[in-house]
Amino acid sequence: MDTVSFYPPNYLSLSDNVIGGVIPRDRPTKQFLTPLKNSSQPRRSPSSSATKPMDLPLRTKATLSRCMNEDQKIALKLVSEIKDHRRESSRINQARYLERQRKKMNRLKEDVQRLIEEVKNLELHHTSLSIEVPTHKSIWSVATAYFRLFRHGLNSPAKEANAFALKFLQTTMEPSVTDGSLSGPKALLENWRLFSLYFVDVHVELEHLKRVEGSGILVAFTSTSVKFSAGTLRKVFPHLNSDGHGGTQGGKWSPLADQLRNQQIVMRGSVYFYWDETTGKVTRMETRSDLLTPLLHLPGSLEDVDRVFERALVTPECKLIPCPSTST
Repeated sequence: MDTVSFYPPNYLSLSDNVIGGVIPRDRPTKQFLTPLKNSSQPRRSPSSSATKPMDLPLRTKATLSRCMNEDQKIALKLVSEIKDHRRESSRINQARYLERQRKKMNRLKEDVQRLIEEVKNLELHHTSLSIEVPTHKSIWSVATAYFRLFRHGLNSPAKEANAFALKFLQTTMEPSVTDGSLSGPKALLENWRLFSLYFVDVHVELEHLKRVEGSGILVAFTSTSVKFSAGTLRKVFPHLNSDGHGGTQGGKWSPLADQLRNQQIVMRGSVYFYWDETTGKVTRMETRSDLLTPLLHLPGSLEDVDRVFERALVTPECKLIPCPSTST
């Protein structure tokens, strides 16, 4: 049987001679055939092939940490500066507020003091209208008018007050009238001024009058309330301070002074009026007030009370001793 063979048209180019002349290529190893997990990663340069795989992340973390530390320091510094600024602004605002309040309080004190003076002047004017020197003077009417005039002492600096009070004394009393060591209407008026300067909240109450039979003497029984202020201690009891001058030289007050400060005491007393029927005027007065008894009621010993009066400018009978600084 005849054999038929079929060949492709290009069989000559696929002959053994052609194929045998091709140099075979090596198969690539597996490490070059490993597929890339992330095709977006950039290829490493040959020069970086020696770098360890974890070096880059470690350096990045250190750099970020260092940058964060610097940023934190700057932020903390800014926060501290802001707090300091706010604190300083708050301090300045508070100081301004306190200054405004202080000025406001000073203005209020001045207004209150002015109103007090106006009230005193109005009271004095009312007193001058209500207290008239009796046309038909008697020892009873004079004594009653006397205590109405000085029921709050003489605490008004107005010249009108002094003028009216002096006129009353000159009209109802002899020019030579005496009250202990005091002589004359002006001396009596000055004693009232000194009494009102030494003590505050003065209130003299006339309890009752009693005529001594067979004589021209009228006895007035009184109750006098006064307050021991800081000024009282400084002016009347300066020896109770360690400097001996009422604290004007920076001394310290004794416990006795602290005990007396702001005490409101009530003194029982009497005033004797000696009347001259011929002239219709008072020729003599005897004023007594018991300052010792109310001080004995305060906590302390007799030695403490004795020390209070040791160099005081007032006696236990409430006789005043003028001080050179109070003469003006």
